[in-house]
Amino acid sequence: MSYPRTLVYLNGWPGSGKQTIAHELKELLGMRLVLDNHKIIDLAVTVAGRQGTPEYAAGRALIFEATVGAAAASSANERGFIMTGAHAGPPFDTGVFALAMSAVQRYAAPPLRVIGVTLILNEEENLRRLAGPNRETKLKSPNVLKDFRTRNLLSGLPNELVLDVSALSPREAAQRIADYVLTLDVSPSDAVDA
Repeated sequence: MSYPRTLVYLNGWPGSGKQTIAHELKELLGMRLVLDNHKIIDLAVTVAGRQGTPEYAAGRALIFEATVGAAAASSANERGFIMTGAHAGPPFDTGVFALAMSAVQRYAAPPLRVIGVTLILNEEENLRRLAGPNRETKLKSPNVLKDFRTRNLLSGLPNELVLDVSALSPREAAQRIADYVLTLDVSPSDAVDA
């Protein structure tokens, strides 16, 4: 299997299955790294304090950019890598995404093409998944999720695939994404305009 070095950016509501799908996709594409947004959030809370504060926002942005830059620059990620995010719109979330894309442009050697995948699902299924057993340190509040869902997901991701995962298993969703990655004819130099 041959394809250009790629960053697959999975975007979706909390509970949409981003992390589970990302690990299935990693296996299908032969990649070695998933940058899970929860690891970045947890580190930002540890370093800069409670979410929602200016210190947290600044710390998360710095950690995000440094982590993405290091992953983009590493030769260990020869096929690229996968990132997850739950971006619900401006101003902060779009700024974080722009930081990630800036880091990719600045540090990726060889270059990466960026493929955005927005995972959508109906609210009933989303609430069911949110209550699942694998969400130890993740958002579990139905009210917070409902608030997130009132805002639009970040749209217009580079080379975007919008995928309804309401009735798909993680493996089925990952296979559809892998098929898209393997057939999309976009070079790294055409992939990102941050």
